[in-house]
Amino acid sequence: MKKIMDVYSRRTADFHPQESRAATMGNRRGKQYEVGNIEDAQGSNQIELFTRTVDGKEYADIWQLFRQAGLPVVPQLWIDEEDKIYMPNLTADGSAFYGKGYADAYAVMPQELDQAFLQLIDRDFARITQQADRLSQQATANGLLLPLDDGFDLHVSADGRRFDLIILDLEYGGTLEDLLERKQRFAQGRAQAALLNFQGKGIDQLDYGERQQLIALINETTKKTALEGIKQAARRVKELYGK
Repeated sequence: MKKIMDVYSRRTADFHPQESRAATMGNRRGKQYEVGNIEDAQGSNQIELFTRTVDGKEYADIWQLFRQAGLPVVPQLWIDEEDKIYMPNLTADGSAFYGKGYADAYAVMPQELDQAFLQLIDRDFARITQQADRLSQQATANGLLLPLDDGFDLHVSADGRRFDLIILDLEYGGTLEDLLERKQRFAQGRAQAALLNFQGKGIDQLDYGERQQLIALINETTKKTALEGIKQAARRVKELYGK
């Protein structure tokens, strides 16, 4: 029975002991964690399995880098003894996500917030873009690449009145060196494209300032792709309603 897990949390208070039946708390390698039983949390629809090929502990390290940089990531991660990754079900409150993943889905179903999402796109896309600019700049300032396949998603509040951008999937995010070392095809392709701006230099020939410029260029491309994913999601919603 899967009971013992590490709970990585932005704040320990985010994870309630009465839900986890946590047995102990501590700090390992600078990470806040609890060890306990998450079966009750699973049963109450508070967490969901997040299946990725990347090693669970490695993923948690990437997550730590992003949250320490103040970037909008999920508040908690759980990793079980089988190295499966769990994350909070952030739509349990009735909110919804729209972005590249939604746009690329094989099939989509109507959601209560579809019309509110379309109104946000029509009314507030300039604000969404401004928030994306800040997110990209913050990642660059901390030497991090936004996840190259899907930089961020639009999170629409349950009442449909508010939005935030959040980075859900970090598998293709992290430092440039780490991504290249893992031979991520997205990182290799975008790095080579961005290097065209540096007069034929290789990555190992760039000084610190040039490396930051390279990261900024890659993040700019990722940001534009993610914003286009949100627009594509809006088009998908309109098609769903015959608009």
